[in-house]
Amino acid sequence: MSETEIKAILSKINWDTPLSNDDLFRIFSGSTEKKGGIDRDWIYTRILNTFNWYTVLKIIPKDQLPFLLSDRVINNLFPRQLRNKYRHVRSALFE
Repeated sequence: MSETEIKAILSKINWDTPLSNDDLFRIFSGSTEKKGGIDRDWIYTRILNTFNWYTVLKIIPKDQLPFLLSDRVINNLFPRQLRNKYRHVRSALFE
């Protein structure tokens, strides 16, 4: 996906923060670690809470999937059934 397409998707999770979509993209892409309490864990949690798995696979680089499906991210998902779903995805992919 292009940077513009990713920013458009990130704008859908950025409705309650003071950050610009450019700031959010910089955190997402790893060029900035954290800004105003927002880090990659927060972004990945929001992505998993908001989008279906196929959209997630389009925007998250494959080398980031282990981080995306880490306990640090999954434990912040709501509701519990969503946490269980992504734990199952993790076990199917990596175990």
